[in-house]
Amino acid sequence: MVSYVAQNTSDKYTLLYEGLAKEGYKFIYVGGTPSCENCRLQGVCLANLETGRLYEVVFVRDVVHNCAVHDKVVAVKVREPDVYVAIKSKLAIPGSSITWNEKECNKKLCEYYRTLCNPEYLHIGDRLQIRKELDHVNCPKGEELTRVEVTRLS
Repeated sequence: MVSYVAQNTSDKYTLLYEGLAKEGYKFIYVGGTPSCENCRLQGVCLANLETGRLYEVVFVRDVVHNCAVHDKVVAVKVREPDVYVAIKSKLAIPGSSITWNEKECNKKLCEYYRTLCNPEYLHIGDRLQIRKELDHVNCPKGEELTRVEVTRLS
């Protein structure tokens, strides 16, 4: 059964291991392997995604291909999902945009360090639009931080 999914300007097409090709599945793209260099499908599989970015599967096609790395891969439509980050509370204004910078922090074992304060799929200099202000973050350093939902702007 094929269902219609509205086209989004950030939609991209790629190939994904058939065992992971499910709507809602999220992954960080890490690039190809040496086995991919001579593959006839590398243009659609590798060229459409940016290394180090988080993607979410929004549509799975009934198209399966053989793959030297994953055995079988499926054609999928992906996009970068909205994500949650911690920012200074005074900047948490829905509709505004900010430039992402790594947070200086020595609390690397803090539960928020990698999840909200320094997520690996955001890069220094990314432009983010704040979609929603969510809640206060209990920062162990005492920083006034708010968890917000953001969209990366291209």
